[in-house]
Amino acid sequence: MPGTKATCVAALIGILLTPTSSVGQQRDNEPVRPIVEALTAQNAGLRLDQVLEWVDARNPRLQALRSVAAAAAAREPEASTLPDPMLQLGVMNVGLPDLNADMAMSMAPAVQVMQMVPFPGKLSLKGDIAEFGTGMAHAGADEAWWTIRTKAADLFYSLYSLDNRI
Repeated sequence: MPGTKATCVAALIGILLTPTSSVGQQRDNEPVRPIVEALTAQNAGLRLDQVLEWVDARNPRLQALRSVAAAAAAREPEASTLPDPMLQLGVMNVGLPDLNADMAMSMAPAVQVMQMVPFPGKLSLKGDIAEFGTGMAHAGADEAWWTIRTKAADLFYSLYSLDNRI
């Protein structure tokens, strides 16, 4: 019954890897095909650690949440730095066709350099907020991994039970 086992494995991996849309419909199961072909070619037993490793590496939801956590970590140093300085160039009293500009001081160039200085303690508070945001993003990714891991283990042991009954 290698075909039945491969079909069950395909169903298990398809459920774990295929994200559902907002209306609950599943998408295409193309990412499942390579592992099913490999298992049928080897005719080998399937272990839980293999399934968990495979799902961990290929689940799009986990990849997205880990990318969000990495992006939050990358924004962390920027949160506690001063804003960029600004340079402003200007010219006052430029001669217009109707304006007579014969005086030496009638045209005055202006150069300004500005740096925003926040209220004391505000930068460190922004850095702390960014750090906690990063921690929350990592916790969200970890929670999703444990949810998917639990689902994978449950489906794996259901498959194991069915395989022993056959």
